[in-house]
Amino acid sequence: MKHEGFHARRLSNNPLEYAYAMAWKRENMGTGILEYLLSPDGTSVRCSERDAQVAATVIQWLGSPVGQQFVCEVLEYFNNPSPIDTLARAEQAEGIYDKVTAPGKEGSK
Repeated sequence: MKHEGFHARRLSNNPLEYAYAMAWKRENMGTGILEYLLSPDGTSVRCSERDAQVAATVIQWLGSPVGQQFVCEVLEYFNNPSPIDTLARAEQAEGIYDKVTAPGKEGSK
């Protein structure tokens, strides 16, 4: 299976896109990461050429200037959340955990 993005022509002009694309290709030799990512139960599944091309395009994009800005913003947000973000995360997590019930405890809330 060919793990090459839609915009592979950009690889010769952008070394970071090239690095991301080659790392992704290397990780997907034989049974690779993509087969497991697309599996609902964690077992290897057969991927289509389109699946491989879309995934490779997204990975390559991470090495582009816009993709790098995205990665930097996510890391900045993750490493330095504002107090409001921290509170929102706690409230969101609390709401999630309120909906989860341990086996045998249904109806105890």
